Amino acid sequence: MTTEQTPSASRPTGWPAALPHGRLLLDVSLWSADLAALGVELDRTSGVADVVHFDIADGSFGPDLMFSPAMLAALRPRTTVPFHAHLLARRPIALIDAVTTAGADLITVPAEIDDVARALHRIRDNGNAAGLALGVDTRVVDARPYLGAIDVLVVVCTPGGARDAALTLAALRRLHAARRLVEATGHQHTVRLLAEGGVGARTVGPLSVAGVDGLITDLPVLGDDPAGTAQWLRSQRPAGRRPLPRPPRDGQGFTRRLP
Repeated sequence: MTTEQTPSASRPTGWPAALPHGRLLLDVSLWSADLAALGVELDRTSGVADVVHFDIADGSFGPDLMFSPAMLAALRPRTTVPFHAHLLARRPIALIDAVTTAGADLITVPAEIDDVARALHRIRDNGNAAGLALGVDTRVVDARPYLGAIDVLVVVCTPGGARDAALTLAALRRLHAARRLVEATGHQHTVRLLAEGGVGARTVGPLSVAGVDGLITDLPVLGDDPAGTAQWLRSQRPAGRRPLPRPPRDGQGFTRRLP
C-alpha cells in the first residue's frame, strides 16, 4: 500500500479493514514532533505512515492539551493519508463533531466514558470510522458489546500511553486476550487491533506475536531514516502465532540504529 489515500470526504465506510494485512500497520503520532514545524514534521510521514495519529484531550480525562481540531484542520491539506483523532475526553460528543469538520477519518473514544454507545453512534452518523480505546486498567472483555460498532480497537499498554515506559508481560497478555476476543466474536475481518505505548525496537516482536495489526508510534522513534525504520517495523509481523514471549527487562526504546 502507498500512503496516497483518497480524501476523507470520499473514503468508504469501513476503510480500516481494507488496510494491508500480512504486515504491521503504522499509526504515526505527532505527539513528540517539533511543534514549531508541524507541517514539516507531517511531511516526514509521507511514504511511512498508514495513518497519522493525533491525541486530542479535554484537559481532564487527558491532561495534556497539545493538539486541537483547529491544528488538525490546518494540517489536513498537506496530506491525503488518513487522520486518526484519539479523543481523550470524558464527554467527547462536541469534539467528535469538531474533528469531523477538521478532517479526521478515524475517531477513537475511551471505553471508560459513560456514553460509549452514543459516541460511537455519533461518529458513524458523521460518516467516519470508529475506534475504542481500552485504558491500562480496563478489562478487555469490556470492549465486547461494541465490537460490531467499531473499526479499530486500541489497547493502551502503558499508563497514559507513554511511549517511553516499559512494556510489561501484563500488557502483552491483554493484547493476546484482545486478539482472542476479536476472533472469538467473528470480528477479525472488520476490527483492526492497535497497540499504544511501550513500542520499541526490543518490543515490536513480542507485540506482533501477541496479535496486533498495527502500532501507534511517535514520529521521532523513526529516527533519521523513517522509510528504513518503517520497512523494518513492517517486516516484524510473524507468519503465524507463536507462544507469547516474556518481554525483555531492559532497553525498551528505539535507538537510531536498527537491530
